[in-house]
Amino acid sequence: MNAKQYFKGKKETAKKVERLQKDFIQKQAEYKRRQEKLKKAKVKLKTEIPLQNGVIVEVDKMERGSSAFIQNEQGNVAMEEGSYPLASGKIMVIKPDGVLFDVIEDQEAKSKALKFNRIKNLLKK
Repeated sequence: MNAKQYFKGKKETAKKVERLQKDFIQKQAEYKRRQEKLKKAKVKLKTEIPLQNGVIVEVDKMERGSSAFIQNEQGNVAMEEGSYPLASGKIMVIKPDGVLFDVIEDQEAKSKALKFNRIKNLLKK
């Protein structure tokens, strides 16, 4: 290998390193832009439901078996068992440990709540 070939190889290597550095800097800038977008985007993971009395209930999803919480000074607290009237006029029925049992229309509410309470009382015996 002569000197001319040696230096030609060095120049090519230097150009490759330069290209890699530019690619890295571009990727890094793109990553930072995406991180900033994510910080600005507020993702709502829970559904907030207002009760008739104005208290906001948080549920994972509006479906049977989801966890239901009320926010207070101590953080999220599981709702107590019972029936809760919603601002929409529907009634939310909560099982023990804050598990959503059902959301029912007002007309159905009384009969379903009665059935739920009967079943609950039978299970306690």
